[in-house]
Amino acid sequence: SRGAYHDSQNGKAQKSQVPAQHPPVPQERVRARRGLSRRTLTLPLATASPRSRFWYRTVAVSRERRWMGIGRSAVALLYELKNEHPFHGSILELGKQSLYVNGYELPEIANRFGHTIDISDITMDADGEYLDNSYDDVVLFKKLGFREVSSLDLSSYEGADHVHDLNTPIPESLKGQFDFVYDGGTMEHLFHIPQCLWNIHDLLKPGGLVMHCSPGHNHVDHGFYMFSPTLFWDYYAQNNYDIIRSQMFEHGIEHSRQYKMDWTIYDYQPGCIESLSNKGWGRKKLGIWFVAKKCEESTQDTVPQQGK
Repeated sequence: SRGAYHDSQNGKAQKSQVPAQHPPVPQERVRARRGLSRRTLTLPLATASPRSRFWYRTVAVSRERRWMGIGRSAVALLYELKNEHPFHGSILELGKQSLYVNGYELPEIANRFGHTIDISDITMDADGEYLDNSYDDVVLFKKLGFREVSSLDLSSYEGADHVHDLNTPIPESLKGQFDFVYDGGTMEHLFHIPQCLWNIHDLLKPGGLVMHCSPGHNHVDHGFYMFSPTLFWDYYAQNNYDIIRSQMFEHGIEHSRQYKMDWTIYDYQPGCIESLSNKGWGRKKLGIWFVAKKCEESTQDTVPQQGK
C-alpha cells in the first residue's frame, strides 16, 4: 500500500515517507524479479543499503552532458560506501561530472548515513544560480572527504585537469597517483574498453577503489556500448580485485528538475539474472553500480572468461 514498504529481511511492514502521488510498486514487477535480492524503500533517503528503491528529484545544475553526472541517488550510494570505506586522499574523475543534486540537499543525504557536513560556503546569487566555484563536482567530492579532486578528459573544454585519450596508455606521471577513480559514465564512450580498464588499474594506488556507474539495458546509441554487469565482475574478480559493490539499478528516462526518478537497486552476482536476460527488463533503463578495490596482488592483464 501507499506510504509503506515491506522489509523482506524481517517480514514487517514499515511506514515510509512516499509522496502521495507516488504509485505503488506493480505486483507483476515484484513477481518478475522474485529471483533477485532486493528491498523496496523510498526517499527522502532512509538508507542506501543494497536492495533499496530511491525516490528523488534531480536538479540540472548544468545543461550539458546530461547523462555523465551525479544525481541524488548516486550521492546517497557514495555516502553509504563512505561508511565502510572512508574517503581520503585523491580522487580522479574520468570525465568532468555535472551535478543533478542541489547543494542544500547534501546535509539531509549525509545525515541519513550518520555524517554531518557544513554547506555555509555554498552560496547563490539573487537569481538562484550558484556563485563561481561555490558548488561543483570538486566541492561535492571534498564534502565527501577527499582532499584532492581532479579530472581527466579527452579535451580541456570543460576544465579537465588532465587531457588524455583513455583509448591509449596513460603517461607514467599518472600511474599510481589516485586513491579513487570515479567512472560516472565515461567508459561506454571509449572504443578500446580493455585499454580503459588497464588504465584504471595503472591510475590506482594499491588499496584504491574504482567505481563504475555505467549504462546497461535500453541505452541504444548513448555510447559505443551497453554493458552487462558480468563484464565488471569477471574482469575484476579474475584480476584479484576485492569486489566491494556489485549492483544494478532501474531508473527513469531523463535528468530534469520536474521528473521524478526511481532507482530500484538489485544485488548482482553472475548467474542471478539468467531468467531475465532475454527481454526481462522491459522498457526501464538499467544501469550498473560497481565498486572494486585494488590489492597488492591485483593484476590488469588477465583476460576474463565469463562465469569462470
